[in-house]
Amino acid sequence: MSRFASAKPLLLAATTLSFLLLPAVSQAQEQTAGVLEEIVVTARKREESLQEVPIAVTAFSENAIASIGVKGLEDIALRTPGLQFSEQAGQIPGRFNCSIRFRGMNVNSEQPVAQLGSLFIDGIYVASGCNSLGAEDLARIEVIKGPQAVYFGRNTFGGAINYVTKDPGNDWGGKTTVSLAEDDDYEVTGAVEGPIVADKLAFRLSGRYYDRGAIFGSTNDGTALGEQKTRSVAAKVVFTPAESFTLRVRGQYAEDRDGSPGAGFISGILNDTCTGTTSPNGTPRGRYICGTIPSVGDANTVNANGNLISYNTSLSPVSFPMNPDYLRTALINNGANDPAIAAGLAIDGFGLKRNMFFIGGTADWELPNGWVLSGVYGHNEMRANWIRDFDFTDVESWWSMDPQSLDDDTYELRITSGQDTALTWVAGVSYYEMAYTQSGNGGTAITAIPIGMGVIVPSVFRNSLVNNVEQTYSAFFGGVTYKFTDQWSASLEARYQSDEIKKGQTIASQVGQPIASAKWEDVLPRAIIQWQPTPQTNVYASYSKGVLPGDINAEFIYGPDNMRSAEQIASARDQTLNGAAAYAAVGLPNGSPGIAEAADFIDREKLDSFELGWKQQWLNGRLQTNMAIYYMEWEIQKGRVSASIVDFNGNTNAPFVRDAATCTVRLAADLLCNDTPRTVQISVPGSSELKGIEFEGNWFATNNLTVQAGLEYTNNKYTQFTFNFVEALAGTREMAGNTSPRYPEFKGNLALNYTAPLARDGWDWFTRGDLLYFGEYFVDESNLATAPAQTLLSARIGVKTENLRLELFGYNLTDEDSYAAASRFSDFSIPGNFAFTTNQGINVAPQRSRYFGVKATFTF
Repeated sequence: MSRFASAKPLLLAATTLSFLLLPAVSQAQEQTAGVLEEIVVTARKREESLQEVPIAVTAFSENAIASIGVKGLEDIALRTPGLQFSEQAGQIPGRFNCSIRFRGMNVNSEQPVAQLGSLFIDGIYVASGCNSLGAEDLARIEVIKGPQAVYFGRNTFGGAINYVTKDPGNDWGGKTTVSLAEDDDYEVTGAVEGPIVADKLAFRLSGRYYDRGAIFGSTNDGTALGEQKTRSVAAKVVFTPAESFTLRVRGQYAEDRDGSPGAGFISGILNDTCTGTTSPNGTPRGRYICGTIPSVGDANTVNANGNLISYNTSLSPVSFPMNPDYLRTALINNGANDPAIAAGLAIDGFGLKRNMFFIGGTADWELPNGWVLSGVYGHNEMRANWIRDFDFTDVESWWSMDPQSLDDDTYELRITSGQDTALTWVAGVSYYEMAYTQSGNGGTAITAIPIGMGVIVPSVFRNSLVNNVEQTYSAFFGGVTYKFTDQWSASLEARYQSDEIKKGQTIASQVGQPIASAKWEDVLPRAIIQWQPTPQTNVYASYSKGVLPGDINAEFIYGPDNMRSAEQIASARDQTLNGAAAYAAVGLPNGSPGIAEAADFIDREKLDSFELGWKQQWLNGRLQTNMAIYYMEWEIQKGRVSASIVDFNGNTNAPFVRDAATCTVRLAADLLCNDTPRTVQISVPGSSELKGIEFEGNWFATNNLTVQAGLEYTNNKYTQFTFNFVEALAGTREMAGNTSPRYPEFKGNLALNYTAPLARDGWDWFTRGDLLYFGEYFVDESNLATAPAQTLLSARIGVKTENLRLELFGYNLTDEDSYAAASRFSDFSIPGNFAFTTNQGINVAPQRSRYFGVKATFTF
């Protein structure tokens, strides 16, 4: 029995009662003249009040982070209109990849260079690991919505999240937090800070120990799922040799060690509700799910134990009786000397292993007239590897390994004018370089192939040979704000950037070497008109432009020049081109340019964003309401299609035949020799329109009670988008008129905080309740299957003094059994079946069931 089992009734009663009593308690309290906490943000590289900055920003102070009990980015996303984030970034469950979605935007790639939103630490870009960073060092979190290229640069197409860390003080102090919860969930954080040289040099040292046991039952081979482990340590120093100069340097090292994630695969074949229906063009649909996907308990599964959340985690599958150590030899020991495996982090079993190192520094020198000269440097290193059951079922069909590595450097120099004049400005230069290697899209995969008479032979495939990216990015940026009167001001900002991308491959002779490159130059403006008729009112209108780097279809153009031919190009385009019907559907003559088709290079994505905002304070500062309305046009949006390519020899115009030696050295046993077609993934351009409304409110209802609320409505539609992975299911490859997946139409949150003194001097009691709503959403671009809405209720109750905080908490109090994430995925559960676009299903990550815990925080 769990150590918490006997306490469950008490914890359930306490946390539920704390939430239900809040309205009654608030009615009994006399309203006072208190005001809400003022938050200062740095969304435009200078300090501005949250209520005065003319940008849609959601900010969480240190007090709010503690009150919520933030463990990671998912806790923030559920409480932020215009933001979506879950551990299952794309199609694959677990903490391996990171994808931040703003305002209904979706991306089909986990590569850092393709992301629509990014995480920054103290304004420095962090390309990986966003799903395992804790909150123990944070003084503030800023979620900045809309294109933010002017001041943040790369991969802020949809928005940016900035983690602002705490500075050490000149007095000795620290904090320790211990959290214990069901499912063997432990988190211990600690920090100590103080002076090294009084008033000149101070330090802060912090660490985090996080363990979560399995949250789902045992698999068919006896392993529980969902274990997570993170260890991190960080150090920060602040050097102030003079009042006019401050140097901040912070370093962090972290390790993630996760078991196989708690996830499952819902087969479209076994749960088919589409057969018998037709697409709008009259084409019969394939075997898939039309409508709401079945719950964990209702889904039909191929798993022998009948449990949806169950799959293989053994390195000795019974499918290979003649060679039971094949997986260990091929993946763990790299018996074939696969360079992709050798380049990754050594791993000894199923799950995730990741090491990350970050160091960043900022120097600020205050000049005469209030000017500030700032220099920034940041460096990231990441090495990771992941072994998983690729089909997420008990069938011993596919396994994979996905090594990753990343190194990047950020440089920035800027100068900011004084802020006490009518004309203020900022100007700067920045430079960024990154090298990223990924054997993704299945990486190095092993499958069980039946060859007859009950004999199964393991075979190795390299599903993705060329996901290596080098990026070099340089920019000049600046902005001017002029205050015409006390009420009217205007800002004009812009960034000129040059972005070069190279893509390489992971074959033996060219690990990570580029085979193609492309370069783009852009000017990205933002214009803002701001009206402040009173100190309590802020109305603004803005236009901004976002750009994402284009793409190189490296899998399409793979190989030397003499493998390229008109036949090869025609073959790919014939498979990816929408066709005459699709041209007619968007009102264009057959053969018009701009309709998605295969090409060597895809131009950069472009976003035109229009925003109208209103920030208002009411009741003498006790009530704040913020609202933003936006409309965006997204052009050259990267879609992803599949094509089968036969390499042609450009000299002989015949299928390119490799000799046996070349095949062995370069491609080992991945079945790509001679005239065998290659199945490749190709980026093609599309477009979308997005619009929505976001609302946030904060109310200091009484001296004891505060209320926070958020609500968003999102409406986004493809105006032209090709996605042939679902063509066999949906009856069409053209997604025009459909909604992008993984983002709901409606999303909302409500929180009530109540604090009151106890009879004992110096002690207060507090309680907090959170109601989080995440509406239903489509699991893929076809809009056939939807994941159900989820409503999560959490609460906490406790006591505190100036130095001690003790609390009980409960999460998912109603035991909501919906899915935390769901996404379409090919059905790999049929050994030897390569009809990946015909047989489809849905990868799901169930919501963690109700759990309770206790937490103690000691400040000294």
